[in-house]
Amino acid sequence: MKTLYLLRHAKAERDSESGEDFDRPLAKRGIRDAESLGRLLNVRNQRPDLIITSSARRTLETVEHLTAEWPRPVPVVEEKELYLATAEQLIAAARTAPDTAARVMLVGHNPGIEDLAVHLAQAFATEASNRMRGNFPTCALGVFELSIEHWAYVSWDLARMSFYGGPKDLADIGRA
Repeated sequence: MKTLYLLRHAKAERDSESGEDFDRPLAKRGIRDAESLGRLLNVRNQRPDLIITSSARRTLETVEHLTAEWPRPVPVVEEKELYLATAEQLIAAARTAPDTAARVMLVGHNPGIEDLAVHLAQAFATEASNRMRGNFPTCALGVFELSIEHWAYVSWDLARMSFYGGPKDLADIGRA
């Protein structure tokens, strides 16, 4: 059994000093949301074993604030190709995860991260998947249970969404 976490980066500023979208930093609200989510994952012992993230500034800062209070570092793999990646590119990244990692988190951008969540949620309708459809705001987290032993076997039809939440309902994590 594997668990896949899909996290959209936290709220970012509209602009960057360079003028490039890739370089936009987190807004104050984004920092608070990422820190809150990180604390909840830590308290509930639901930290991932590996994080694969876009190398855009806002995703890296999301990961930094998410993991800031965790008792031990989690390996983080930065992938430039995940910047504005499609659902297919994201699932391909999940397939590269080492099998020693039971829980893998992908941190990315919309529309790709939401598209992947919707595709994965189609096989088994749950309360969480019904709430998620068409609504994947910044710092939203979708958690999927996969009946596989090897990450290479991740596919659209093997996932069951066990949690979905955005910043407003982070306190409910783990209850869905």
